[in-house]
Amino acid sequence: MNYRGNHCGRDPFNSYWSRHIPLLTVFDVEQCHRLLKSRFNRSKTNAKLILSELDQWIKQQVATIPSQSRWLVTRHQSMDNYSKRYGFKTMNLIDSNNHSMSLRLRTLSSVLKQLNSGKVPVLFTEQKPPSRLLQNLSRQIRIPLISTPIIVDGLAPGGNTVSTSTRNTCIIVEALNGSCDRETGILLNKR
Repeated sequence: MNYRGNHCGRDPFNSYWSRHIPLLTVFDVEQCHRLLKSRFNRSKTNAKLILSELDQWIKQQVATIPSQSRWLVTRHQSMDNYSKRYGFKTMNLIDSNNHSMSLRLRTLSSVLKQLNSGKVPVLFTEQKPPSRLLQNLSRQIRIPLISTPIIVDGLAPGGNTVSTSTRNTCIIVEALNGSCDRETGILLNKR
C-alpha cells in the first residue's frame, strides 16, 4: 500500500527516525520500514562500537591508579557494577534495606575499622552538599571528601551516557591519584 508523504513517521515506533527520511510524494510503507530497520541497525552497531571504546578507555584510565588505592567508598550501592567491572574494592555505607540513611551501630564499627585501615584515600560524594553521614565520617576518620560529586542517578546536565561516564571516571581516577586522558574522553563523547 502506498501513502502520500512521509506517513511512516506517524507510527510512534518510527517517529524518531522520520526526520532522517527525505520527503517523497509517494512512499511505500514496506520500503520505509526496510530503510528504518537499516538505519536502526547501523545506529545500534555504532552505539555498540562507541560503548566498547568507552569501556576500553575507562580500563586505561583506571590502570593509572595505584592498585592499593582502588577503593570506591560511596553512600550506597550505586557504583557496584562499575566497581566490579573495573577492579575497585567497594564499601557502601548504607545497607540496601536501610531506609533511615544512617549507619547502624554494628555497621558503623565495621565501617570505621575498615576506613581506619589507612587504605581508603577518599570518600566519594553523590550530591552537593555531601550528606551529613559522609561529612561526619570524613571529619571523624580524617579522610577527605571529593569536591565534585559523581553522578549516580541519571545523566550529567546536558550530557549523555558517554559524557557522564567519562566525567565520573575522570573524577574517580584523579581523586585516587591516577591520571585521566580527558581529551580522548571528549573525543569519545563527540562520536
